[in-house]
Amino acid sequence: MITGSFSRIGASLGISKHHRQTDRLQERVKSIAGAAQPVSNELAAAIANDQLFLEYQPKLDWRLGRITGAEALVRWNHPTHGIIPPRRFIPPATDSDLVRDLTDWVISQAAAQAASWHAEGIEIDIAVNISAGDLDDSDFPDRMQQHCRTASINPSYLTLELSEVGVMREAQEVSDILTRLRLKGFNLSVDDFGTGSSSHTQLQKFSEAKIDLSFVTQMMNDPGSGRVVELLIDTAQKLGLRSVAEGVENDEVLNCLLDLGCDKIQGFYISRPIAADLMSAFVHEFASEIEPPEPEVEQVTLDYLNFAARSEATALCLQAAE
Repeated sequence: MITGSFSRIGASLGISKHHRQTDRLQERVKSIAGAAQPVSNELAAAIANDQLFLEYQPKLDWRLGRITGAEALVRWNHPTHGIIPPRRFIPPATDSDLVRDLTDWVISQAAAQAASWHAEGIEIDIAVNISAGDLDDSDFPDRMQQHCRTASINPSYLTLELSEVGVMREAQEVSDILTRLRLKGFNLSVDDFGTGSSSHTQLQKFSEAKIDLSFVTQMMNDPGSGRVVELLIDTAQKLGLRSVAEGVENDEVLNCLLDLGCDKIQGFYISRPIAADLMSAFVHEFASEIEPPEPEVEQVTLDYLNFAARSEATALCLQAAE
């Protein structure tokens, strides 16, 4: 693994005790409620005052033997409370009118960053999460296109990730929004693939399927999860979708995914999320550690990952979990 700057939480006594426990519980509830106040009251100001920032988790295309993309992950550096975890502010935002402002901010920043990297000769695409609520806005595709025009970046370098639950919505308006995004050149990825029951028709507008990390992280310990991952990769291939596995944390899982034919890999084993200004150096150092592919050969050898020989059949890979 590349290390360093890239590396990678009696009856009266009983009543009295109960009262003390209740008081402590109420104080804890008040504390939690107070800590949550910035989420509801200050996120709009955070967006306007540049308290948010993006980190990027690289994605490896193992067939090309290089980093070809990264997922943009939003962070909040609150002036009083410090770094607020995404789980504290993203769900409330997506359930409110703030989702529009938050998505616009992330897309504008990601588009500008992609253009900056391209100017440095680092042509990688950026994936950005969108919510089902974004698709309720009829001008959403036009706004996304305008952000790309402002940054002078082709929309094909942005991948919009939508959860499979969001994909399952049947509204014609949602389908129309997705179609318009594809016509404008954006790539669409179905996130958390395997956690919903989307139809083949619904998936036709997508170019990528991102396998939910709950299956990936357990695939070597749970035979059922391993079979689900195999099925999802096979389904993606049959639908003409690129497959991406997130949550890859060791070489055993990585090698099994490669045996199964997964197209792209994302997870701590490749890199933790990193600052934008570290990406260029990471991409170049990563490439320097990889042997170039042999002519006429599809697979490449990734020495730094210390791959074991992958001559074993896929079935043996999955049987390791049994």
